[in-house]
Amino acid sequence: MKSNAVVFAAVIGSLALLLAAAEEPPVPERVTLGALARLYPPVELDHALHVEATGDCASCHHRPFGEPAACGSCHDEPVKPSAFVHELHWEVEDCTGCHHRPATADLRCVSCHPVEPDPERLAVIGLKGAYHGLCLRCHGETGSDESCAICHPAPR
Repeated sequence: MKSNAVVFAAVIGSLALLLAAAEEPPVPERVTLGALARLYPPVELDHALHVEATGDCASCHHRPFGEPAACGSCHDEPVKPSAFVHELHWEVEDCTGCHHRPATADLRCVSCHPVEPDPERLAVIGLKGAYHGLCLRCHGETGSDESCAICHPAPR
């Protein structure tokens, strides 16, 4: 009887691990930023290095977790969206406390930032600006190399 309980526990534990693994997509070691390849050479990114350096997905993928939960799910009084401050919420919750991302979410920058200007979405920064703004901001804040050659190798 004891062996049946051990086998049952092992099966349940294995299923739980499989389900947990299925919910989160694997994190790639390297990423090629090639959506602008017809204009510029693709950039090879050491994704694992950046994940390790930042410690979280939201540092680069600033909207990876889907639409936020309603403010009323935590706050009793009405909250003006214009008064919202992310930094105050990070101390209370991790990103998934408010944002609920399906495992199938597209985390590529190009899924939100257009390659070509979109007259219907002028408030959304273009892909080239998003890449450079995000990367240069973080490299500047962390004292990392900000030279063009760190991402864009010289032509051979």
